[in-house]
Amino acid sequence: MNEVLIQAKKQKKFHIIKSIFDLKKLIGDLPSETECYKFFSFSRLASISFIMFVAETEVIEHLYVSTLRVGKRQLMMLDYLKREGKLLAATLLTGGIMERDNAVGKKYGYYDNLLSVCEANGWRRETVNNHSKLVLMKTAEGNYYVLETSSNLNENPNMEQFSFENDRELFEFYKKVFDEIIGED
Repeated sequence: MNEVLIQAKKQKKFHIIKSIFDLKKLIGDLPSETECYKFFSFSRLASISFIMFVAETEVIEHLYVSTLRVGKRQLMMLDYLKREGKLLAATLLTGGIMERDNAVGKKYGYYDNLLSVCEANGWRRETVNNHSKLVLMKTAEGNYYVLETSSNLNENPNMEQFSFENDRELFEFYKKVFDEIIGED
């Protein structure tokens, strides 16, 4: 297991490009089947950083995300990856809080945007009583990346922890949850 501790001053605003650059600088290449990276970040990394990092190198055949909420910019990034042919399919489990959002969330149309992007791309999604944060990425190159994290798929620069590895057995273990809730693909 490779351990990485990131220490930085609290950022006032999250910068995705800088976050991806920081991640690449920390680990260099994507994890092999024998590597597991552990991170503790003081607002410098986010779940989307890992997805974008994988998509820069490999085509994601299927992305599975379990999160409380999906941020607007993160959804736009996933949509961009789909249009560029870097993300072929996605399944999203979001928390009920996103569907029952407060007045500000409804004003900005976060949930409506999620529904329209998922429908346009043929992505599967389900709203459930969910607080888990998990990202699974099966790639065309035969890799099975797993990100276990405290980070939602949004921009909320808090202290977060991440565990990132390439492990088919762990991937299949977690995928069973998606299969049970949404059905197998």
